[in-house]
Amino acid sequence: DLPGVPKVLGAASARREGLFLGRRAWASGSVGYVGRSTQQLTPETTTDMGGYVTTEMAMGLVSGPWSATLRLDNLFGSAGDTFGYGNPFLVGSETVITPQRPRNLSLSLSRRF
Repeated sequence: DLPGVPKVLGAASARREGLFLGRRAWASGSVGYVGRSTQQLTPETTTDMGGYVTTEMAMGLVSGPWSATLRLDNLFGSAGDTFGYGNPFLVGSETVITPQRPRNLSLSLSRRF
């Protein structure tokens, strides 16, 4: 076993392209799982991490040189620990976690030149 490397790790994604309101459009989604793992920072301290689900949904619309993309990350607001100990100087004195990025909705507009 390698420290910080889960035994189970996987992801799946799908993408669909077509027309929407006469414009080129696409929609995609992905889901992943990062299994549990441990990390031994000192002979006395072992931390757990992993055991969380990642999700993302997005859709886009293209009109000539313009495109718009709407994206939602962390659909379910999962807060799993992505790294067993974010600050090695606090080992043994405080519990530190590195949570997933919170649920995030973004809109981007771009233009090709």
